Amino acid sequence: MAQAQLPLMNPQALPQQMIHHQPTSNFCPCTHGGGGGNRLARNLNRTVASSSTSATAAAGDGNQAAAASSTTAAAVDAESTSDSTDSSADAATAETVRFVDENKAERMAKAFRSLYETKQFADVDISVGQVNFAAHKNILAMSSPFFMAMFSHSLRESVSNQVTLSDMEPATFELVLSYIYTGSVNLSLDSVQCLLSAANLLQLPSLKAACAEYMRRHVTKANCLPVYFFARLHDCHALAQLARTVIGSSFQEVYTCWITLYCYC
Repeated sequence: MAQAQLPLMNPQALPQQMIHHQPTSNFCPCTHGGGGGNRLARNLNRTVASSSTSATAAAGDGNQAAAASSTTAAAVDAESTSDSTDSSADAATAETVRFVDENKAERMAKAFRSLYETKQFADVDISVGQVNFAAHKNILAMSSPFFMAMFSHSLRESVSNQVTLSDMEPATFELVLSYIYTGSVNLSLDSVQCLLSAANLLQLPSLKAACAEYMRRHVTKANCLPVYFFARLHDCHALAQLARTVIGSSFQEVYTCWITLYCYC
C-alpha cells in the first residue's frame, strides 16, 4: 500500500513523529476521507498556528525589549546632555571675573591735570572779562550741567569755539577751572564768597558746599548780618541758619557794630 500524502508545508515545522509516520492499516485517510485524515489535518493546522503565535510573541517581546533599551539609552543621553549643559554653565560662570582697576581714578586725575597745564587738544576759549581761558568742551560738560546744556542744545556756543561769561572775575574763573580739572582748589576769605557765587551759577554742588562750610567756620558778630543775606540769596540754608543764630544771640553787639561801621563810612 502507498504512503499517506500529507498537506504541502515546511517539514521543519512538523514534529518528527509526523514526518516519519507510517500508516498501520490499508485504509488511506486522504483517499477515503476518513476521520483520521481530518484529525491529522487539524493537528497540523494547530501546530502551525502555535508556531506562528510563538514567533509573533517572541517578536513582540523583542520589540518591547528594543523599545525599553532605546528609552533607557535616550534617558541616559538626556541626563548626559543635562550634566554637560550644567557643567558648561558652571564653567562659564566660573570664568566670568569682573576686574576693577583701582588706579584708574588716579591716572585719570593726572591726565586731566596734564591737559589743564598744557592746554593740549583744547577746543574752546572761555572769555572772562579781558582774559581768555583755553579749555576742553567735553571736560567742562561732564563736570558742569551749565556747560552741558550750553554745548549740547541749539545755542550759539554749541557750534562756536568762543564762550563769554559775564558777571565773573577772571581770578574766580581760574579757581573754578582748577577745581574742574584737578578736583581741588584753594579757599580763602578773600575769594570764597565770589567762588561760591560762581559754583552756584555753574551748578557745581560739591564746590558750593565746600565754600559754604568754609564760610560757616568764619561767621562772626562782625560779618553775620551780610553773611545771612548772602546765604539766603544762594540757598545755603545751614549757613543762613548759623548767621541768624549769631545775630539773635548777640543782637545788641551786632547792631552796635554795624552802626559804628556805617557811621565811619
